[in-house]
Parts: sequence; C-alpha cells; structure tokens
Amino acid sequence: MDRLFRYITLEVGLAIGAVLSIVGLATSVYAVGSWGAQHFGMLDYSRTMRLVIPAALSLTLGAQTIFASFFMSVLGLRRR
Repeated sequence: MDRLFRYITLEVGLAIGAVLSIVGLATSVYAVGSWGAQHFGMLDYSRTMRLVIPAALSLTLGAQTIFASFFMSVLGLRRR
C-alpha cells in the first residue's frame, strides 16, 4: 500500500476523475447537439450509441475515480 500511495495521491485521482468526467460531459453535450442539428427528429441508433455509450462510461468512471481517491486517501491516513 505504501508504494501505491507514493504514486497515486488524492490530487492525482481527483485530476484523472475530473478529466474523465469533463470528457464524458463534453461528449454528452456533443451527442445532444448533433441530435438538435437534426431538429430532435428520429435518431440513427448506431451513430448515437457510439457517442452515448462512451460518454456514459466516462462519466461513470470519472465519478468512481473521484470517490475511490477519497476512499484511498482515508485509508492512507496515519493514526495518532
């Protein structure tokens, strides 16, 4: 655990989680924007799912990384 805490700190985990969340949010906005460009009509499912699935995955992984970073930092606290 000590070797892990040397390389992966709270700040690194928060930064990676934030980047993943921002990528997922940007991809989601792009997917809705491309749907809006078609006047919110019928969707081409293969094209839409190629955007929505990675966006949802990035959002989920970003949130999980942030929460795991907080949990790992609590595990790394020294007791008095």
